[in-house]
Amino acid sequence: MADLSDIQASQSVKLAGADPSTGIESNWMGVDSSGRPTVKAQLYDAAGSAINLGQAVMASSIPVVLASNQSAIPVTQSGTWTVTAAENKNYGTVGATTLRTAAQIGNATGAANFNYGTVGAQTLRAAAQIGNATGAADFNAGTTGAQTLRTVANQGAPNTAANGWFQRITDGTDSAKVTTNSDLSVSDGLRNGGVHGALTLTTGGTTYEAKVGGSRLANRKSMTITADDDMFWGYSNTVTTATGTPLKKNQQIVFSIDPDSTFQVWLVASSNNKTARITESP
Repeated sequence: MADLSDIQASQSVKLAGADPSTGIESNWMGVDSSGRPTVKAQLYDAAGSAINLGQAVMASSIPVVLASNQSAIPVTQSGTWTVTAAENKNYGTVGATTLRTAAQIGNATGAANFNYGTVGAQTLRAAAQIGNATGAADFNAGTTGAQTLRTVANQGAPNTAANGWFQRITDGTDSAKVTTNSDLSVSDGLRNGGVHGALTLTTGGTTYEAKVGGSRLANRKSMTITADDDMFWGYSNTVTTATGTPLKKNQQIVFSIDPDSTFQVWLVASSNNKTARITESP
């Protein structure tokens, strides 16, 4: 190895390295156009393996750490730089700027079931527990099936009869009463406001309705006819002396009438000016 300590400042020196295979000093140090030496260096890691420089995969390149005061490295728009992943912002009814996210609804045993019911596959299936402070609901009652919810109804103090409330016959407003002997109490007696009068059969062979005055008594429940002369009666104005039922002189006939009906009785005589006495009761 050469000793450079005795070289004068005015002397020029050429540095060379020996070829490891021949021992000849043939590896001269290069100098660039500005007179600066150029050095070809080979770097090795701690295990003695060569570190390959240049463009290579990251595992074979020297890691570079930027200083805290290093300015941002300028880049151009060319190339295939990927800075963020693509986002779907067109989801839901809020608007196109809403970021779409995928959420997983589930529990400790598994994910949510969205394929339940007849609404559609996007319907979230939820399990509801009906119960109270003392326990869960009982779904195993009744004859419908195990999925029938069992309920207990409190009928209250008035229910002294087993499995049934008291019932009354009613029209929605008024109700009929029943005695302790199961007798139905009804009231259908005659009231004040009845009318009576004479009806003259002026023309023989002509039918006349049995009534007092120009019209029948409203809501009448009964009618009594007493004949002063022989005549005939029927339920239609087409009755004749040949088809009607005979009603002899001083004979009386009583009719029970539904007050809500338009019940009519017709009289006819074989000769003129026969008289019948009519009574209508409400």
